[in-house]
Amino acid sequence: MKKAMKSPRCFHRSLSSRRAALLIAGLLSAPLFGQEIPTVPLQQLAFIGIPTWTTSGATAASFDEPAFNRVTGVMYLADRPNKGVSAIDTKTLTYIGAVELPGCRANANCSPSGALVAPDLQKLIITDRDTHIYIYDLRAPTLSPPVVLSGPAGQDELDYDPINQRAYIGNTTSDFAITVVDVKNNTVLGFINLSAAPEQPRFNPVDGLIYVSLPTVGLVVIDPSKGTVGQIVNTLPFPSTCPDSSRAFDIDPTTNTAYWGCSTGPQNVVDV
Repeated sequence: MKKAMKSPRCFHRSLSSRRAALLIAGLLSAPLFGQEIPTVPLQQLAFIGIPTWTTSGATAASFDEPAFNRVTGVMYLADRPNKGVSAIDTKTLTYIGAVELPGCRANANCSPSGALVAPDLQKLIITDRDTHIYIYDLRAPTLSPPVVLSGPAGQDELDYDPINQRAYIGNTTSDFAITVVDVKNNTVLGFINLSAAPEQPRFNPVDGLIYVSLPTVGLVVIDPSKGTVGQIVNTLPFPSTCPDSSRAFDIDPTTNTAYWGCSTGPQNVVDV
């Protein structure tokens, strides 16, 4: 029997201005309690086994994007063998349990892929690489049935804009676009069309913009304040050492630089 996941108490914050929101977002993205990142070599603290995973067959270990809840210290994984999401307690380094996405086991196209925590709203968003977006309320005593939203096929990796309280989800298999979700009110607001399949959307708390890596195009920059749900304001080409192979992308808000990972070439650090 799968264990029920414990949920945290909710916390709230109010935003009086865009500048205040950007400041708060930057603080949320910085190392906890202002601690500096240690320079000593990384060390393995533990090996956390997932009891329902195996090394082969239908239950072979397969997971995707994790999401960390900085309020509770719980890490969530998009868990394909369990057809849902698994949770790990990073304080005790133990496995908490798994929750199956409604309808996922009966849907051959369901492949849990993206996981995201909105810390200010204490909500967990999971995507399934199909047409579904699942939003769980982490403030409930246990994870009750989620709100299920729909979008184009290929709902995949995503990121959260705490200023507008929106999630930006990449549609990777058809109707290439970014699905924009109002996480506070659990509604799909609209779509930002793209010219190719996206990888990671990333929110930059320094400038309030959304950056999306398109492996066959480059880096697309979206301004959430433009249009009804945001619009593309710039497209940056790949570095010359990384043609048509860039996939991984993430932003360090403390230095306003980004890591641009290449599948076949050198990795890049760029000034955004």
